[in-house]
Amino acid sequence: MVKKITVSLPDELYEEIQNYKEEFKASKVFQKYAKIELKKIERYSKEFEGVTSMEETIERLKREKESHLEKIEENARQAAFKWCQQAHYDDLVFSDEWYSKVHKGVVDPDQISLTKHVMQLEDSEDIEGRMLFKAIDEDICKILNLGWESNYDQIKIFIEGWFAVLINFYGTFEDESWSDIPGSVHGL
Repeated sequence: MVKKITVSLPDELYEEIQNYKEEFKASKVFQKYAKIELKKIERYSKEFEGVTSMEETIERLKREKESHLEKIEENARQAAFKWCQQAHYDDLVFSDEWYSKVHKGVVDPDQISLTKHVMQLEDSEDIEGRMLFKAIDEDICKILNLGWESNYDQIKIFIEGWFAVLINFYGTFEDESWSDIPGSVHGL
């Protein structure tokens, strides 16, 4: 059996839907998102069952935050690995050297954060720096759905995870690729 439901829409949204009347299947869209929303409500209801104190609530929120930040770091690692697989050798060299200088305080003796250093790459004189910024920026926007002005802690975790993979990838590549090649400058 099917039941009808009335949905109220702002005029602007209604007009947009009217422009795509043939393609837009309101009933299917509503059903899909209603199921998603109901699952969220059910999940939250179960999470709050049996919560009897503020301490339990705080502990639950800490666990949720930790899980959320772990997912961000994992997503950053996956994105960085994908970038490394597609990067050119010069991009990897630039990134490794740039990170080493930042990490050792050569670039900035005042030790501003890695996140701020990455943000400065946007205006880098080196094309590799600007391309590195672009890759990280696209990943942050796509994966976190955030801009640089958003949650600093999440962006910091993302960038640290991203560079951990890049440095590990480059180190593994350098160790295995060049060390056995006779006459290679990198093998000296």
